[in-house]
Amino acid sequence: MTGEPPVEVRMDVQLDKRAPLVPGGGGKPPVVSSGAVEIRQVAGMTLAARGSSNHWVIMDTAKAMGGAEAGASPMELVLFALGGCTGMDIISILKKMRVAYDEFRITMDFTRTSEHPKVYSDITLHFHFTGTDLPLAKLEKAVALSRDRYCGVQAMLRGSVNITTEIHVHEG
Repeated sequence: MTGEPPVEVRMDVQLDKRAPLVPGGGGKPPVVSSGAVEIRQVAGMTLAARGSSNHWVIMDTAKAMGGAEAGASPMELVLFALGGCTGMDIISILKKMRVAYDEFRITMDFTRTSEHPKVYSDITLHFHFTGTDLPLAKLEKAVALSRDRYCGVQAMLRGSVNITTEIHVHEG
């Protein structure tokens, strides 16, 4: 904290949840393989975005970059998408395998290049499972299936980012 008063970002932009987005701006509902995204400036560098699901997400940047720090940065959202995609896959796969656990969480370490565009060069996903007598082979299989077959975000990033995974089992 720098001693500055907190910046309040007012959502003066009307974020309409009644009008779902569809490709082309109207007409037919979206099909699985297409969609639409809308991004609106709220104030300064603060942006509000929504997709075909009709949920709004706020993005912003650091004050040093002209932002108000009112939301996650676009690059953070890439990591959130990666973790969310693979996390949902793993939860679903383990449920089908009938693997019971007490807690599941993902942490990530990453490095970015120093030159523009400052892209991710390396990402390590740490999968933390807490429970009693967890079957490591099934945890490994669930992580591998998400990584190699199901997670679309990981598939998109795979060609340009070195992505590694680690599984951590905690007795609980």
